[in-house]
Amino acid sequence: MRTAIGFNQKRGDQVEVINLRFAEMPAHPIAEPSGWLAGAQLGKEDIMRAIELAVMGILGLVVLLLVVRPLVRRVIAPDERALALPLGSPRDGLVAGAVAPSVIDAIQAEPSETAKMIDIAQVQGQVHAQSVQKVGELADKNPRETISIIRQWLTETAAA
Repeated sequence: MRTAIGFNQKRGDQVEVINLRFAEMPAHPIAEPSGWLAGAQLGKEDIMRAIELAVMGILGLVVLLLVVRPLVRRVIAPDERALALPLGSPRDGLVAGAVAPSVIDAIQAEPSETAKMIDIAQVQGQVHAQSVQKVGELADKNPRETISIIRQWLTETAAA
């Protein structure tokens, strides 16, 4: 045992072995809560989790009220601009049920910038699809030339 602890008598080391008794149990055990409060012992982690859930719930409610609700209203509600346009009446010299000139003007008005961009993207997509189809047809008609072109591309890529 003395070699295990690096005992050196010249330094004044001493080894004493003392027997100690085990700690005694308290005479009166601590009373644990019973009944409906037994499971209500909340620790720091439980409180932090409850706060986290409350904050996430509040954020979810804010998103619903400020983002989702206006979007749903815009989708469900009829177009206010169309409702604001006056329709012709028989007194105006128009046939009942006919569309007023202001409505026709609104329909024929310049499309929005977004609509223009969508139309351009659709046209470009159709042109691209047609180009891919034509290249496929050419490859089917001329397989040897297609293979030589692909080999040439591969050698150019490998050399670069």
